[in-house]
Amino acid sequence: MMFSFNFKKLFKPGILIAIIFGLIFLNFLGVLDLLKGFFYKVTSFQKYIYQISVKIKDFISWISSTKKVYYENKNLKLENLKLKGEIAKLKEKELENIFLKKQLNIESKEKQKLIFAKVIGYRFQDLNRFILIDKGVLSGVKENMPVIIGGNILIGKTKKCFSHLCEVILIIDSSSKVNVMTQKSRVFALLKGDGEKLFLDLVSTKEKVYKNENVITSGLDSIFPKGLLVGKIKNIFSSKSRVFQKIEVSSPVCFSKLENVFVIIP
Repeated sequence: MMFSFNFKKLFKPGILIAIIFGLIFLNFLGVLDLLKGFFYKVTSFQKYIYQISVKIKDFISWISSTKKVYYENKNLKLENLKLKGEIAKLKEKELENIFLKKQLNIESKEKQKLIFAKVIGYRFQDLNRFILIDKGVLSGVKENMPVIIGGNILIGKTKKCFSHLCEVILIIDSSSKVNVMTQKSRVFALLKGDGEKLFLDLVSTKEKVYKNENVITSGLDSIFPKGLLVGKIKNIFSSKSRVFQKIEVSSPVCFSKLENVFVIIP
């Protein structure tokens, strides 16, 4: 009887058996332990690389989010500044409207014709005190017109006028002279400036005036109408050796901070 072998069928189990014996032999020699250690180290290194990559990714995400927050804050700050500017502008308009309303109420009572003007310049040199306003001849402003602020408070009179501008000499100027009277004691006097302060001149030592009483324009000249407030009596210097008293007047106006004024049209 003849036997035939199928080598193809025996080849695959043979390879498997050879691999098994080979692995047993390698294990006996300790090679498998080396391979295990190697693959363990490779796996640990991969884990380390993975952890680093995750941290780098998180760091990049943090930078991106920080950058986004920075630009958002920057835009918010710009918007905030813009809003502050708008609020300041509206507030300025509101103050200007209050200023106008206050003076227009007085105008309706006194039947005064007023021209509103903005102060656009100052000239404080030596004892001279001038301001420059943005209204001139084309607006109806001429020389020697009274200039006041809200509350009918006198600050000066127009001097040199041009087409769109006009100089105003303030009452504290050393050359300024205004006919006035004390409101309570009804004493007439001449108001003069020395560049900084105001004084009453030509008040006899026989006249009785009072501290803190109002000083108003008397209307005895052709420029200033009667009743404009100038200030209050601050100090009274009287001496028997003098013919006239020296009386200091305090104005409620800060002349170096004027912004808006009115010119009274006769």
